[in-house]
Amino acid sequence: LASPSAHERAETYARVISRAEKFFESRLGWKLPFRMLVLDRADWEKVATYPYPAPHIWNREMLILMPRSLAEYPGFESWGFDDMKLNAILTVHEMGHGLAHRNGLNANEADYTITEVVANILMAAFIYEEAPDMARLLDGAPAGFKPTAEYQISDFDYYYGALGLHNYAWFQFELARAAGFIVREKPLEELMPALVAHLNAGSNFLPEVNIGRLEAITPGVKARLASVMGKGLLPE
Repeated sequence: LASPSAHERAETYARVISRAEKFFESRLGWKLPFRMLVLDRADWEKVATYPYPAPHIWNREMLILMPRSLAEYPGFESWGFDDMKLNAILTVHEMGHGLAHRNGLNANEADYTITEVVANILMAAFIYEEAPDMARLLDGAPAGFKPTAEYQISDFDYYYGALGLHNYAWFQFELARAAGFIVREKPLEELMPALVAHLNAGSNFLPEVNIGRLEAITPGVKARLASVMGKGLLPE
């Protein structure tokens, strides 16, 4: 479903979702029907739980909410991405949340870093095999796009969306870079069962423990996150 002004874009995003559904079913046997809303700001503000234009998914309903455009996102002008292409590929990130939720990776949903890394892993796998023109999304934050403070993963885990859209996007770029490394190191068919086994070993809100679980699966990922593994801004 879409706002009247978003129908054409919704069709484009839906075609990407259709390709991604086939990809994940063929590679993992994971099949799940999704519904999607593509909304302009006025309609978004009637129903969405996150500010416009932040894509997200309601896992229980398997309902993806996408903005008509990302052009109003803070910092977008410095990213250097085509609006429609970026928005389309981010539907796969949101699918990743839903697929993980339904296939044994839902035990640690309060550990925001891990849930976002997992969604980015699924998106990265799709990008590398099905949309290589978007691989730059896995290179980390674009030059000149910086957080507003020296935030670390501990801050992201604690504040999450309360960091604001600008800082939230910066973390997503950094986590996508780590996800890209993980996908390059291990085939998706081996990676996802390993993630289920390691990440569901009990919830832990210490980032070094959670990232250590990823390190056990793909050695070297911790080094890719070293710049955000410091003490952070939270009080002791």
